[in-house]
This record gives sequence, structure tokens and C-alpha cells, in this order.
Amino acid sequence: MGQYSSTHCGGGPKHRHRSLHPTPLPNHHRSASDHSQSDFFSLMNSDEDESPIPFVFGNRDYTDDLPDECLALIFQCLSSGDRKKCSLVSRRWLLVEGQSRHRLALNAKVEILPHVPTIFTRFDSVTKLALRCDRKSVSINDEALTLISLRCSKLIRLKLRGCRDVTEVGMSAFARNCKSLKKFSCGS
Repeated sequence: MGQYSSTHCGGGPKHRHRSLHPTPLPNHHRSASDHSQSDFFSLMNSDEDESPIPFVFGNRDYTDDLPDECLALIFQCLSSGDRKKCSLVSRRWLLVEGQSRHRLALNAKVEILPHVPTIFTRFDSVTKLALRCDRKSVSINDEALTLISLRCSKLIRLKLRGCRDVTEVGMSAFARNCKSLKKFSCGS
């Protein structure tokens, strides 16, 4: 279908991508799986349940040609909900989406404690963290806050709301472990 062209993304290394406007290849370069545009549109209009996309593009994932940095830039243009959906596409997209997320807001119930290592392994580039707990729930405690501080060394902003079980012990661990912290906000 389309020809390949090289491009630069953000000054990074060259990579190849499929042109948005399909240009038929000369016959001596076409394989048996290549079809004309009219073949494509006839497949689009067919009543078959199968999508024509695997037939036209094969099993190749052209997003593999994008550097992680470019994929991360694309994710940053999406809403939080769309980013969550994109993270389900593949393991690579999950990894890139997690590494490119700099803001995170979590429900700060005590039940989050066993999940803190997993959460902050996935979201290892968080610089702004908001932890909120409603008045009817038991909030995170010093142990959870200490664990978060060990996992979020790049944190610049921390906002705590309704975290009634956090004491000076948890806050002092945060001060020790998060040297980049510039803004702290706390409220009930």
C-alpha cells in the first residue's frame, strides 16, 4: 500500500513510518499480500465480520517503529481516560504510558499499602502526587507514606487531603527520602 519514509521526531534518531497517503509500489516491489486501493475499499464494504486491516497490513505493528519518546509525547496529548485505555494495548504501551505520567492522584485509603510497590514501579516518573482520603475511610499511615517516599524520589509536589493517620514520623521520612520536594500541601 503506502511507501515508507524516514522522519525525525523530537530530534531523536531516524525511524521509519508508513505514509498517511498510500502510494502504490511498482509491480516488481509488490508482494502477493499487496492490493490496490480499490481492493481495500471493496474489503471495507464487504459483509464479512473480519476486519480488513490484518489482511491489508499483515501482522506488523507499525507503532513499533516509533521511539518510546515519541509515543510518550502522543500519550501526553490524551486525556487521562484515553491514556488508561492506551495502556491496555500492549506491554510496551503500558510501560511507556507509566513512565511518561508525571501527575498522579490516588485514593489514600489504608488498603492501598500492599499495592504501593506495584503502583510506583509502573509510575516511576511521578513528580506531582495527590493523596486524598474521604472522612468515612481509614487513611494511609506512616508506613505507607514512608514506602511512597522511597519509591518517588523525583517528587516535587505532594498534596495530602484527609490523611489523618499520617504523623511526623511519616513526614520526616518523606523529607529524608524526597530531596527534590519543593511544595507540600496538607489539609483535612
